[in-house]
Amino acid sequence: MNMNNNDYNQYGGGNRNGKIPYQDSLRAYAAGFFGVGFAVTPVTYLHNIKFPSEIIVNQMSQWEFDTFTGAVSAGAFAIVYRYFVKEQKDDALANGVVAAFILAKSFGRVRVSYYCEGLYCGEPLGFLDWSMFQQAALSGIENLALFGAAALVVEYFCDRGYIDRAGDRY
Repeated sequence: MNMNNNDYNQYGGGNRNGKIPYQDSLRAYAAGFFGVGFAVTPVTYLHNIKFPSEIIVNQMSQWEFDTFTGAVSAGAFAIVYRYFVKEQKDDALANGVVAAFILAKSFGRVRVSYYCEGLYCGEPLGFLDWSMFQQAALSGIENLALFGAAALVVEYFCDRGYIDRAGDRY
């Protein structure tokens, strides 16, 4: 089959600027990793150093680890977010993607208290005691800063043409 450049672009071999589609994903990853890594550092500091839960034993190492993994998560999120914010922007969908990442990562970090029996851990909600509630709340704030900043960074670079929004062509 003889394909000219237009066929190559039409079938996903390149985008409208003649670039390889993965270049924009790599740019989105870099924007999320580097841009948000700096933004989340003070929030993870507060979470791990100033208001640590009893399960954080080595606070400084935990802070460094959370900052690095936050930057990696922000980069991965930026790629996914780029595909959700198509050229016809839907704010509800964009906010839903951010909220889904926040909830998934926040509840994934909660550690169950040692005295829980089954799904009962005590006040305030039965399945969620005050220690677990604090962990979820602090992780939620940290992840709101993380994924919210990543979404803003991707939007900023897309609006200025540094990163193409992934349209329906992919």
